Formats: sequence, structure tokens, C-alpha cells
Amino acid sequence: PRGLPLPFLYKHVQKPHHKWKVASPFASHAFHPLDGFIQGFPYHIAVFVFPVHKVLWILMFVGINMWTISIHDGHFAVPDWRWARWLVNGAAHHTDHHLYFNYNYGQYFTVWDRIGGSYMYPTKVKEEEEKRAAAAKKAQ
Repeated sequence: PRGLPLPFLYKHVQKPHHKWKVASPFASHAFHPLDGFIQGFPYHIAVFVFPVHKVLWILMFVGINMWTISIHDGHFAVPDWRWARWLVNGAAHHTDHHLYFNYNYGQYFTVWDRIGGSYMYPTKVKEEEEKRAAAAKKAQ
């Protein structure tokens, strides 16, 4: 991933999380402790820059955890709205990230992957769209 440019760091810190080729909710929290610290660090520092009430911080923490679990569950639950499918980095994107490693690094959105050239249209969504198109063509 972009944040771990040194091969040593990737191999020993982030790669253990990617041994889960097929992502699952359990895989969402199966990572090296240093990886967890690095990924959680911005959330803990942000409260000093943008002070928030402790209840709101806890709600955001719970929300982030729920999102992390949801992008590892293999179910692409992003609404079928064109802008949402374009913008949101859902479970289908993240599943491809686990399968191919070089794509879809974003946690929430696809914008930076698109800008950085690491965006890949989700293979699962593409397969479903092709099945629907074939069924529609067959029905004609």
C-alpha cells in the first residue's frame, strides 16, 4: 500500500492482514498491532485538531469499526445509484484489494485510487452486470 513504501514494513506489518485472500468480518480486525496503531493514529490525533464531544468520538469509533467490518464481509451493499457506485469503496472493491493487492487501497472512497491509478472496477459487480445484461438480451 501507498503508506508503507518500504518492502520490509509491508512484509512484516501490512501483509499479515492480506493472508486473508477472501475477506471476512474476522479479517477486518486480523492485523499486526503496529498496523492497527498506524491506521488508528489519525483518529486519535484528529480530536486535538478538531475537538469533539467524547460521546461523538465513541460513536465515530463504533461507526469506523462497523464500516471496516462491512467492507470485509463480501456483500456489496452500496445503493445502485450511479454516484454512490462511483464514489464509495465498498466490499466488492476491498475484496479485489485482498485478491490482487495492487488496487483499491481506499477505506471509504475511490477518488484517490482513481487519481493515483490504483482503481479497479470490482470484478464481482462486473460479473453481476454481465449476467444481468445476458439475461436481458436472452429475454428479448
